[in-house]
Amino acid sequence: MNLARFTEKSQEALRQAQSLAARRNHQGIDVEHLLLALLEPHDGLATAILQAANANIPRLKERALQELQKLPQVTGPAAAPDQIYITQRLSRVLTRAEEEAQALKDEYVSIEHLLLAMLQDRTSERMFQEAGVTRDSLMQALQKVRGGQRV
Repeated sequence: MNLARFTEKSQEALRQAQSLAARRNHQGIDVEHLLLALLEPHDGLATAILQAANANIPRLKERALQELQKLPQVTGPAAAPDQIYITQRLSRVLTRAEEEAQALKDEYVSIEHLLLAMLQDRTSERMFQEAGVTRDSLMQALQKVRGGQRV
């Protein structure tokens, strides 16, 4: 995973996910942290894409929060912000996002690549399905929002 290939918005989402994990006393940054970070700006690209895919965004946020509540909380010296790591699940999603960017012939990993990669993770795929999002609906939404532009 090469963070230099991630857009500024993608890198910012990762920083926000880290901040969310720290606030919740989680030791690892997971896919749900990133998903919530992507959905936080209500007028952001992730929200626009998911709206174009007719997603039930409140349901998606609710499910992500439910998943985060299952994670253990760590307090004390081990909970220092510099002790937070990226989970294996999130690492796989980030690697898949790079692969999605390559498949779409994009130079950089953007928000849409992160969303597509999340659909390949079993837990987040279920959350997306419950919110009415499939890979096909997401790809159609990308065409609407993005058109033929490259990243």
